Amino acid sequence: MGRKLILALAALGAGSTAHVHAAPEPAPSAAPTSATLKKTDTREFPGLPIGTFVALPQVVLSATRDDNIYAQRTDETEDTIFTLSPSLVLQSDWDRHELSVDLGADLDRYQDADSEDVEDFWLGLDGTREVTEHTRVFGGLRHTRDHEDRYVPGAAGPELQREPTRYEHDEAYLGAASEIGRLRLRGGGTYDRYDYYSARTLAGARIDNADRKHDLSSLGLRVGYALTPNHEPFLQYATDRRRYTNDIAGTTFNRDSDGYRAAIGLRVTYPQQRFAGKYSPAC
Repeated sequence: MGRKLILALAALGAGSTAHVHAAPEPAPSAAPTSATLKKTDTREFPGLPIGTFVALPQVVLSATRDDNIYAQRTDETEDTIFTLSPSLVLQSDWDRHELSVDLGADLDRYQDADSEDVEDFWLGLDGTREVTEHTRVFGGLRHTRDHEDRYVPGAAGPELQREPTRYEHDEAYLGAASEIGRLRLRGGGTYDRYDYYSARTLAGARIDNADRKHDLSSLGLRVGYALTPNHEPFLQYATDRRRYTNDIAGTTFNRDSDGYRAAIGLRVTYPQQRFAGKYSPAC
């Protein structure tokens, strides 16, 4: 299976931020914030000022050729997918604190297999408040309407149901980060909810996906120590809790789980952020 981008056109705010948000789980690095964007902003389009905010609109039109859209071992089906991706980022232009809102869509249209056409949407809010010079709190909310690609393992293929499975994804995160001398502390929590829509078989029968609805939550802590401005060894730990709302029809199998992830590593950052790397063996 292979996909090849054959056309991509961007308009309006070319180079504006995309569908991303700050990682809530303690990690060696976080997603870009408005402060870091202002420091490293190399966009040709500076944005549209709206009061104390800057609007960054963008429209991308792309065409992709896929030689096996269903990821099948035999009887491959190829097609061309046209994708229209409008988006808007509204970010603060404040000296302190940060707030950003982003919304957008990915509209896919298949040249031949129109049953695979999908419309995905998202709306997100992210913010950071500087409590002191060395301490900040951050948080965010996001709602996404998405779909499962046919080639994802476990996804229903065209021989089982008419269209890709749609679902809604709600997520939230809250955390804090602080520097005490050379000590770097970061902690936070995340919450995700997945709710799947019902689908239809080729014969029109309803496929109930209520048993796939589940919640994910995590609490984590990361501790680092700045040996030098460019070298920071760290330890991090995070819980992993999964809860399903409904049992699989006709069964009492318990799919709920509790786990954790732990890591030890070294973060290396070279001058001017031109190169960054980390080594973190799994624990």
